[in-house]
Amino acid sequence: MRTLTWQRPRTGRWLGALAGALLLLAGCGTAAAPPAAAPPGTSGASGSAPAAAWTHVVGNLDGPINVTALTEGPRGTLYVGTAGQGVLTVSHGRWRGLGPQVDLVSRTIRSLAILGPGRVVAGTSQGAFEYQDGRWTALVGSSPGPGVVLAYGDIPVYSVVALVSPHGHITVGGYPPGNVSVNSASDGFGGVWQYRHGQWVALGHLGHTPTSMVYMPSGALVVGTHQGVWTYTRAGGWHALGAFPVSAVVVTALAATVGGHVLAAVSESAGTVYGLDEYVGGYWASRTSYWSQFPSPPQIQALAVNRRTGVVAVGTAASGVWEDNGNTWSQAGPQRSLMVTSSVQALYVARDGTIWAGTPAGLWRLPPP
Repeated sequence: MRTLTWQRPRTGRWLGALAGALLLLAGCGTAAAPPAAAPPGTSGASGSAPAAAWTHVVGNLDGPINVTALTEGPRGTLYVGTAGQGVLTVSHGRWRGLGPQVDLVSRTIRSLAILGPGRVVAGTSQGAFEYQDGRWTALVGSSPGPGVVLAYGDIPVYSVVALVSPHGHITVGGYPPGNVSVNSASDGFGGVWQYRHGQWVALGHLGHTPTSMVYMPSGALVVGTHQGVWTYTRAGGWHALGAFPVSAVVVTALAATVGGHVLAAVSESAGTVYGLDEYVGGYWASRTSYWSQFPSPPQIQALAVNRRTGVVAVGTAASGVWEDNGNTWSQAGPQRSLMVTSSVQALYVARDGTIWAGTPAGLWRLPPP
């Protein structure tokens, strides 16, 4: 029991204070003040931290953008490739175009890679372009505009996937116009070139349609095609990386795990069966066989790996973004705001763990937990 100690009051207001105390003790005083409200997004009962949520990055945009490619610069700047609006950057919710966009023959960006501070390579539906000193220059493509027209035989290569080798060389995978469907089991002519000492050099004779490329931590170049996954060495040329259960496997995305394994998002049986496979010990093993949330794995269109935690994130055609920690799949954040029916066609995990998702309806951001 609390003991009240009486003291001689210094003012004449002690009678009111004493009366108020007696009323509270009797239980008939005024209603107690309500408890402090819990912070937004937390539970008042437990006070638990709010779950990270997706937010739509709109900023100063005049209208929606169709995001098709994402990458991060050395200073944390996010580079955003689009279909129809060229290459943009976003920082603290502010968007700006990267250089005069009229320099791009095509504004459908298929891939982005960083050459260094202020230098970006964009692979587009009509060639590859380099951004430097405030402008874009054609590296592969057709006129108008400067540049070199690469060819597979007599066929000009317009559509490319571009990336940068560990030694700083621009590497492009290209194929002829009209053969751009990554979900088609049909194959066509295609090749891979590298820009060395001011000229383009063909990397062997691939003979398949490149759809995606990745440099492994070992420095090896791995290319996904309409006929499986291939790896290149200067000494031996191109070699198929293992064998898939079926012959016609279209690779829709590639990534490297933190352990140095190849991840391949694949489409089998003419686009009716989808999955994610990992190349381990000379064999391809499925990472979607335990994806119990779906009768069959959804179509995976984009891959990204958290380089700190090793968690693999996938962007799907109609089921939002999912994460795989090696033995179970879960949705990445509450996805009502991401519109799970939207097509996630570009995905990137930043150095701080933020997940960026590109959709036809714009750019979405999920902060790290």
